[in-house]
Parts: sequence; C-alpha cells; structure tokens
Amino acid sequence: MFMSLIEDEIKNAWIIPKLKNITITNRCIIKEAKLKFNEGLNIITGPNGSGKTTVLNTISEKKGGRNVLAILETSSTGDKIMFWYGGLFNLLEHRYADRCLMVDGMFDRLDDDKRRSLLKIIKKSKIQVITTVGSLNHIPEIKKIKANIIRTDSFKLKSIR
Repeated sequence: MFMSLIEDEIKNAWIIPKLKNITITNRCIIKEAKLKFNEGLNIITGPNGSGKTTVLNTISEKKGGRNVLAILETSSTGDKIMFWYGGLFNLLEHRYADRCLMVDGMFDRLDDDKRRSLLKIIKKSKIQVITTVGSLNHIPEIKKIKANIIRTDSFKLKSIR
C-alpha cells in the first residue's frame, strides 16, 4: 500500500542534468517557449492546457531524463521505505547532487503542512527542482522563498482551430 502511494506521487518525476535555459519550438501546443532556470526551485505556472506538462516531457526527452521510479528499483528496501519527499531529497543529494529533479504537479496533492515542509526541504537542498502548478494562489509561502516563477502566458502557443 505504502509503495503504491509513493509510486502514484512520483510517476511523473524525472532526474535530468541541471539546466540553465532551454528553448522549445513546435511541440504539441507550444509554438515557442524560452525558459531560464535558477539553481533552486523553478515553478512553471499557468492554466490547464497552457503547455506546462509539455515543457517537462520535452525536457525529459531532450536531456535523457531518468524516471525516479527507475532509481527506486535499484535502491535498497530501506531507501524505498523512507522515500517520501524528505527521503527523496536525501537520496538525491547523496547520489545525484549535480542533477535536477522535475516533478509534474509536485504541490498538487499536498496539504498545507506537507507543502510547507517540502518547501523547507527544497530551500535547504542543493538540488535544482522544476515543477508545475496551475495557480500560485494556494501556495502563499512561495513569496518567502526565492523561487523562479515561469508563467506560461510568456509562451507562444499554436492557434487551435
């Protein structure tokens, strides 16, 4: 039961090399998107259908992303048991400190306490994080940390006919 909950949380999580910037052209709904990333937390925000997940999928494909579940499969049982986000960052800092963690909707299913705890972990971490969120309204703590906010309204989108 516990592992299936974890697997459900991280099925859309990848480890990639750290990124400074990337340009995406003619991919799904995106005509062109130029993104710049910082070393810490990077949040891609916008309404449904605005290209957030397309960005993550494209980056994963271009940069040879490795799904976090694949990393878990090679981890010890102890690593698997402590693999909630705190354990995830511990594991990543020891094995993948020069990498980036990308998670689609990292904050989506967390209550206020877990979200605050996760933000503290990210703030202390040396791991670059890229995630998506529909709206920043339900994450008031974001103003207190130095997050790079990337809004999808800066993307050039293809016209839908």
